[in-house]
This record gives sequence, C-alpha cells and structure tokens, in this order.
Amino acid sequence: MITVVACAAAAALVVAFVVHRLIEERREQSPAAREVQNRLMMAGRIGVCDACGRSSLTGHELRTLAVAVPHDAGSADLWVARLTAALDAKSWAEASKMNEFDGRNDGVIAYLLRCPIRSAVVLLLSTSYYELMSEDSWLRREILSEDESASAWTAATAEGSMILP
Repeated sequence: MITVVACAAAAALVVAFVVHRLIEERREQSPAAREVQNRLMMAGRIGVCDACGRSSLTGHELRTLAVAVPHDAGSADLWVARLTAALDAKSWAEASKMNEFDGRNDGVIAYLLRCPIRSAVVLLLSTSYYELMSEDSWLRREILSEDESASAWTAATAEGSMILP
C-alpha cells in the first residue's frame, strides 16, 4: 500500500511539474495542446483509481456529473447541501441538473471516473476547478455499485468527457 501511495505521489509530482512548465509557456497553444494539458492535470490530481488501485490512469474516462456554484456568499452551504443530498440519495438525474459553472466563483464539482480494469465508476467530489492541484480539495471519493455506476454514467454529460493519458 505504501508503494502505491509513493508511486502516486511521484506521478503527481511529475505531472505537476509538466503542467507547470506548460503553463509557463507564453506562446498561444493549439486546442489539442490545451486538451493534453487538461488531461495531464486531471490525471495528476486524481492520482490513484480507487477501483483498481493503479496510479496509471491510462484508458480511464472522466465525466462531469454536476457543478454547484453558489449565487452569493450566503448560499454556499445550501448549494453544497443540495448536491450532497442528491448524491447521498443516488439521485443522479437530480444531481446532473446542477450544472452551473461560473469561473468567477468557487464551487463543488462531482466527477465520475470510469475504470476500464474493474468496470466500475468512482464518484469524485471536488472543490472548485481552480483548486485541483491542492491535496485537500477532494471532499469525497466513493466506488459506486454496478447499478449505481450504470445510472450515474448515463446521467452524466458526455460532452467534455475525457480519456485520461
């Protein structure tokens, strides 16, 4: 277990270094280069697949299930509570209706990671997109049952789905 954690940490550091170098480049990047950068950043942030235990996420697919962004500072707890309640109830359709990304405000994002090794889906609940490189941004990581996996994956938007490198 310690070896897996050490490998995941090393992989995350390498990915963070590569992403940092890519961000430092001042040249205009092609859409393909930006897509590769996003995939590397997400793979590095996730680190290890909870379903198969591997630090290599090659072939794993990531989808966004829900994005909850509070409309004002006083409603932050309400929005997180609504999303958490939908996830706890396994109400994937209800959760998927919460799709209100706003780059000006922090939020909570529910991702689904489909593992090709174990044919399972992992629910990943994270704080704002801009905090992906912080180690404490994962609020929840849960392996879904076979039935939950199928219905959650169907509810999640295929738009923006990415296969991780």
